[in-house]
Amino acid sequence: MDYISDLVTTKGLGLYSKKDSWDPADIWLVKSKKIQKEYTDKFDKILKKFTEGFYAKNKFQSIKEINVILKEAYHKKDIVGISLKKSNMKTLKYTEFNLQTDVKDQKLPDVDFDSISLDVSYDDKKGFISKTSYVNVINNDKDSYKLAFKSNTGEKIGNITYEFLPSDNASAFLGKVPKDQLQRWLVEQIKLLGKNPLDVYMPQGSKLTKTYNNKIKKSWINKVATIKKNFGDFTGLDNFVENLEKSYKDFGLSVKNASAMQMVDFTWILAKLQENKNLTKFLTLSYYFAQKKGQIYNFGPFGKLY
Repeated sequence: MDYISDLVTTKGLGLYSKKDSWDPADIWLVKSKKIQKEYTDKFDKILKKFTEGFYAKNKFQSIKEINVILKEAYHKKDIVGISLKKSNMKTLKYTEFNLQTDVKDQKLPDVDFDSISLDVSYDDKKGFISKTSYVNVINNDKDSYKLAFKSNTGEKIGNITYEFLPSDNASAFLGKVPKDQLQRWLVEQIKLLGKNPLDVYMPQGSKLTKTYNNKIKKSWINKVATIKKNFGDFTGLDNFVENLEKSYKDFGLSVKNASAMQMVDFTWILAKLQENKNLTKFLTLSYYFAQKKGQIYNFGPFGKLY
């Protein structure tokens, strides 16, 4: 476990900040010490190519090569990575991911946008109350899931987190969506071509202003208008700008209004994507990234026990 984690993160290839962003396996079953040595030798050769600059122009070619070796090892039952997820306490299931011989054989149908549940409830004494909002989607099997974007619940101002949760008749917890990968999608894949490229970045607590002024107020008024234009009227947004101004006056920049601003900011990003007909692509990518599913996205092979 340590060897493979180090290999793909900063101590090795440095392709991911966390191993789970590539492969969510919590445990690695290795047939024997002999087998372990055989495969670490293969991985070390890839690492050597990487450090010597062989993959300098296409660094993800190295992770593709690692995935090929791990797929072969999985099929031989030499190395099996297993991701442990919460079950429904009634049945135990096991599903294999990213093991198709041909990448094109892995079907990744789009998810459909359903609705947004944005909650920016406010209390005059406590400030913003809500910690979580949702984007609701429906997959190809007509199961409903919700992308929760929510406060990190810490005592210090941080970044909101994103994870896919089951709703309605869906039972499987999908997982967290890495913020750095969402950012990469926005910048590299979702960014629009043409005369008016969409130039937005994931909400960050560190970039929020410590003071509130008319310029900041105007930017939030515009963002609320964009959200309502593309998603309809959210009752909670009617007084958001007014409440935000109150919160700054009473509490300054705080964990609560920082979370509320990031939730509204993320909803604004979704509204811009909807406006430019890129929302489906973004939500679909988020849906599969939460599961670490998709060889075309360079995810590793594993089995999920849930």
